[in-house]
Parts: sequence; C-alpha cells; structure tokens
Amino acid sequence: MKKAEIYFDIAENVNQRFVHLTDGENQDYLISLPKEKAEFHSDIVVFANSYFDKKLTPHGGGKVRKDGDTYHLSGKSNVLGDFNKEKVVEILKAVYPEADIILE
Repeated sequence: MKKAEIYFDIAENVNQRFVHLTDGENQDYLISLPKEKAEFHSDIVVFANSYFDKKLTPHGGGKVRKDGDTYHLSGKSNVLGDFNKEKVVEILKAVYPEADIILE
C-alpha cells in the first residue's frame, strides 16, 4: 500500500470530524480539522481539494479523538456516509504503527 497523505489538525481529547478521500490514482487521504475550521464533513472535502490542489473523491467520514498514542474512531457523516473502518484503520496503522486504533 502506498503511504497515505494524512492531514490531522487535531487536539488531544477532542472529538472532531474526519474524511477519507482518494484521488484519481487511488492515493488515500485522511483529513481531520477542528470544528472552528470545518463545521461539516463537506467543509473538509472543500479544504482537502484546495489544500492538495486536486479533485478528491470522499469515501465517508466520522469522528476521531486522539488520546496520547490512541485514536478513537466513531460515527459517520450524514452527507458522505459511513467510513470504511477496515481501510481507515489500515491507513492509520501504516502511518502511526505504534498507535492503538479503537473503533467505537
């Protein structure tokens, strides 16, 4: 698996939204922003398209909370739908091999 692009602007112990996206070459992207920067999952998609300067396809979203070296994943996006839990865990483990990933 090609290493995913991850942009996590994430504070400790704060639930915030994230989105899983891919580009035309099936490169994975995980983006999380605080509510002040992205109130909705769709705001994250707009940010990601601008930040990476390409059209990215969303594959669902949810919430993430970081607690030390542990990432808690939960929920789903009302607009983008549920995220692929297996794929998102695989991406996070590849980028943060020492982290614990908990699905709630």
